[in-house]
Amino acid sequence: MPMRRSILIAIATFSILCVAGWGLFQFHLHRQIHLWQQSLASGHHDQALRMARDLATTTAWKLRTAESAFRLRELDVARRYLHEVGPIPEAQWLHHIDAAWRWEWPSVDIHLEEPLSSDLTVRRAALLVPVYHSAYDPNRGVAAARIWVDGEPENPNAWAGLAVQLERLNKFEDAAEAHASRLNLDRDNVESLRALASFHIQRRQFTEALPYLERLEQVDVQDPRVIVWRARYLEGMGKGPEARAMLDRLLAVAPGIVEAIKERAIMLLADHESAQAASLLESILDRQRFDPELSTLLERAQRLSNNPAGAMATRAIHDAAVADQRTLAQLSRKMVAEPRVARWRAERAEILFRQNVPTEAIRWASSALLMEPENALARDLLAKHSPETLAAMARGTR
Repeated sequence: MPMRRSILIAIATFSILCVAGWGLFQFHLHRQIHLWQQSLASGHHDQALRMARDLATTTAWKLRTAESAFRLRELDVARRYLHEVGPIPEAQWLHHIDAAWRWEWPSVDIHLEEPLSSDLTVRRAALLVPVYHSAYDPNRGVAAARIWVDGEPENPNAWAGLAVQLERLNKFEDAAEAHASRLNLDRDNVESLRALASFHIQRRQFTEALPYLERLEQVDVQDPRVIVWRARYLEGMGKGPEARAMLDRLLAVAPGIVEAIKERAIMLLADHESAQAASLLESILDRQRFDPELSTLLERAQRLSNNPAGAMATRAIHDAAVADQRTLAQLSRKMVAEPRVARWRAERAEILFRQNVPTEAIRWASSALLMEPENALARDLLAKHSPETLAAMARGTR
């Protein structure tokens, strides 16, 4: 009898320990999942990826690793883990994200609008915002970003994504509000501080610009634009001599800064120093031939300094720049209305190559070719200006 009791006690003790151990395991697992989700929702995507990678021995954590990698645009990492998991139902929504990054729109568009659980809908939107940004599709980008910020309001990256898409739609006031929300979560974010300082300076809202300028002067001391904005602020506040001295000091150590040169030329024209303004602007004309603002200023300075021949030549440069800018603006409007038309992208690339903006031009030509592999203009542009990009695309390693 005592032996039987001992056996029963041992069995009961073992069962209790098993249940307790299973409970502790479940608690630890749920805590890890919660910490991973918390890292994503707060914008700590590097931390989320590290955590998921360390635990990527199960299918569920491999999927979380792929999702974390997509958030960071580490597409090769995401695709490797998706390949390991295979085409299981739980991975389907992430395979749709991968197809979107590959620009397989005809086959994937309908799937990107399928209903998911509320949590997955937010997480899918977070992954789609950079896809739509890359595809220059700001209407879809704004829609996805609004879902993202509603679901992850404490994530500064969500507000940044919304701000950028709104800027592409020229909704600058709404974009400024999004940047302000981002700064509430990340007060030293340089990108949003710059955006808000520039936004208010351009509107001559100098009092509103001041706190952003002061913060930039502490956290972004290497950016010469901050000095230019401070000079504009001083000029707007009636402190012209201080503004001129500040720009002169900047140009003495960094003589080629375009924004500083244009701002100083404006002040020289106001001071009736037109010859000096013309000389300053002429120093950068060759590399800024497609800047209509600069050629407008230079033509005015040349006319005021009694140089009609120079003014006439500058007018021709100005007209060519305006024509290009007008065409680019028209193409931007067309792309917003019809983001899946490869022709607009190829034509934009052609202008940018002519304007000597190769990095951006290559991006537009590449995207045109991704959308329409038979697009002759995009292919010819890449063959001429970046054959290595064309070769990489042929190998499928974009």
